[in-house]
Amino acid sequence: MPRPVFLIPADDRAGPGAIHRLVDTVTGLINGCGSVGAILGGLLPGYLSTSTLFYGFAAAAADRVSMVRALTMLNATMSGR
Repeated sequence: MPRPVFLIPADDRAGPGAIHRLVDTVTGLINGCGSVGAILGGLLPGYLSTSTLFYGFAAAAADRVSMVRALTMLNATMSGR
């Protein structure tokens, strides 16, 4: 299965360290998301009710799933499959 081209920066598409740089970038992004999640996990319960948090996170998860599906379909369309 080919890698999605639109997710890879132009300077990371070739060269000996391309995969290593891409892995470093993704690792940094995931660590950053975890840090933001920890901050929000400590702040939000004090400001919002439990049901508001539940429905807000459920909507955000559904949105994320639909975005991933749309990007997958776009990649398949762009690669000519």
